[in-house]
Amino acid sequence: LLMLGYDPKARRIGAARGLRRPVVVPAVGQCQLAKSGSNLVLSPYNGNLLAGLVIPDAGVALAATGLSNSTLYYIYAVLGTNSVQKLEASATAPASTTLNGLKYKSGDPSRLLVGMAYLLAGAFVDSATQRFVVSHFNRRRIGGVNNFTVSRSTTSTSFTEINAEIRVEFLTWADEVCMLT
Repeated sequence: LLMLGYDPKARRIGAARGLRRPVVVPAVGQCQLAKSGSNLVLSPYNGNLLAGLVIPDAGVALAATGLSNSTLYYIYAVLGTNSVQKLEASATAPASTTLNGLKYKSGDPSRLLVGMAYLLAGAFVDSATQRFVVSHFNRRRIGGVNNFTVSRSTTSTSFTEINAEIRVEFLTWADEVCMLT
């Protein structure tokens, strides 16, 4: 079976590659991970398939229960026979190789990478000053903003943090470009 990167739409291929019959390539990542209430939810997005398996219409949720504070977690979809069964948070990084173009948990290809989250004070956080939830599929542009509560200044001639009150913290994937203005 041939997988085509992260294309969210199933395609018929074959004639251009010299095959006698077209091959249907399953949709790969028709989902998006986001914070919903106090949970993370993997929801269908432009379809409902992840590596050919069904994502329930209501999505699949993950609570922060039992997770450690101040820890970066990779979020994996646990694959069942025909559908995504649940989400799993793990400090184990994805494998450096891919399985049919998909990233998976090191040592366990039954868990596909769907996102990343940083747990703070026992909760998942996604606010204007702390963007600590990112989806691996169907990434969205996110912004952050903060401002001073009083006038601040510095006499430094090099880059320096004027005051910690205007920090905007965020997670990003290694292959993403960040733009600061």
